[in-house]
Amino acid sequence: MRSSKACDLDSLSAMAGWDRGMEAIRTDACQDFGKAREAPECNDADASPPESTTQCTKSFSRDKSYPLDSVKNYSLPASSTRSYPDNGAKMPSILNIAHMCSHLQNASKARLGITSVQNTKYNLHLALAMHRSGFFSAIYRAGPHPPTLEKMVSEPPEIVTSANVAKMRIWLGMKYWNGKPVLSKAHVISKPSRLMTADIQELARLTRGFPAKLKGGVVPGLGLGECMFVATSQGVLEAREALARKVGGLLICRIS
Repeated sequence: MRSSKACDLDSLSAMAGWDRGMEAIRTDACQDFGKAREAPECNDADASPPESTTQCTKSFSRDKSYPLDSVKNYSLPASSTRSYPDNGAKMPSILNIAHMCSHLQNASKARLGITSVQNTKYNLHLALAMHRSGFFSAIYRAGPHPPTLEKMVSEPPEIVTSANVAKMRIWLGMKYWNGKPVLSKAHVISKPSRLMTADIQELARLTRGFPAKLKGGVVPGLGLGECMFVATSQGVLEAREALARKVGGLLICRIS
């Protein structure tokens, strides 16, 4: 008969071999984790021990010591991304419009005859809507050097190409009446963290001077000589133009 000491040695060697085998399986599982994520899942209760480590993904999810390179390609699901308003309005770059409003307010305080803003699509759409409302005398797209007022009125704007697109600016002619600027205040309504949308009924209430309680908060009504610009499915419109076309949208800014 074998002694108890020999049996203990055999047991220890068997346990050591078992530990080495489990460590090898765990290493292979971690290396194949990226492939295992794409494999179809299986139930642990019904599944037999898989031949390959890529057949069942639930057994891998219990091990918390994954290497960083195995999860570096992880991406958020589509349901976690921010969506635009449900009314079909395209979300403009709120930060660019905030910079534009601040720049226009400073230019009017400095009594500048002409100023420029960054050449972006939404800056141009907002500038055209403000020109229709009478806040600008002219709009012209040119290079970094300011054009003359005669050129802005008589000549067509410069053509944007791949060579000069980085240097193009939108030049705006400021308007004054009796020594006072037509545009004196410009405030942004929507923020990147708080988008304010309004339907037709809420726009009608705002244009009549009454406050409206929206999803992002309460918006005060418009005062005398004040305009509100809305990003709708038909472009950037003044609030009264949006009412005439019976469309709502994202409240961008208010100008007075």
